[in-house]
Amino acid sequence: RLLGTLLGALIGGGIVWFIRIAGTMAFNKEAMGMGDAHLLVGIGAIVGAPLIIVTFLTAPFIGILWAIVLKILGKPNVLPYGPWLSVAAIINLLIGTSIISFYLTAIMPT
Repeated sequence: RLLGTLLGALIGGGIVWFIRIAGTMAFNKEAMGMGDAHLLVGIGAIVGAPLIIVTFLTAPFIGILWAIVLKILGKPNVLPYGPWLSVAAIINLLIGTSIISFYLTAIMPT
């Protein structure tokens, strides 16, 4: 359990740290804040390594859905990433293993 916790925290922080560095180099401005990295380290320690990857990949889609709602309502759509990481973590705690199982059976049918 300790190894899973450490691996989840390292993968969570590592994903955001890598994207932060690559995005900063590509766009010449800060791509992601360190708050996102700290948040993903904590989430990774709780959900573990496989679910932290699903959480990171789920969060943008949830944010996009909310941006569409804001666009329909005619409101400005400045969206920080942290709240969507939190919502994705909650969703993946509830159904994340089902998402992983569905994906694995889709790419490797038995």
